[in-house]
Amino acid sequence: MTAEQTRGAALPNTVSGREWPGVCYFSTTREGGVSQPPYDSLNLGLHTGDDKQAVLQNRQRLQSVLPAPIVWLEQVHGVDVYDADLDRAFLNDSLVRADAAITTSTGKVLAVMTADCLPVVLASARGDVIGVAHAGWRGLLNGVLEN
Repeated sequence: MTAEQTRGAALPNTVSGREWPGVCYFSTTREGGVSQPPYDSLNLGLHTGDDKQAVLQNRQRLQSVLPAPIVWLEQVHGVDVYDADLDRAFLNDSLVRADAAITTSTGKVLAVMTADCLPVVLASARGDVIGVAHAGWRGLLNGVLEN
């Protein structure tokens, strides 16, 4: 997927990692969704006060331009890591309580949401193991990246 393909879909910052063959990562902006103020417009967080149907529609808009189902996490500022290869709970809209996710499988989209925390992308040198983390001060202090 190129940046040109994603601009209209609220994915303006698509990056193919030259340092990790086969690994792509991106960030979204607030543009391109249906949420009303103060959540306008591409709010992806079910944990906010936004209308749940608007958030689900925003998530579907994002999903429509991605090659695989998104692994969403219920982020709790903790240190738990979800192994997306062990089960498929995320496919049933079951939120997994964790602040990081890993996979060794191709065709998975791992997601973290941030506001004032850091999104972290990790990968092996060959790109065959990838991970993402929601790294706030509590998680960093308690070892979310080390986990």
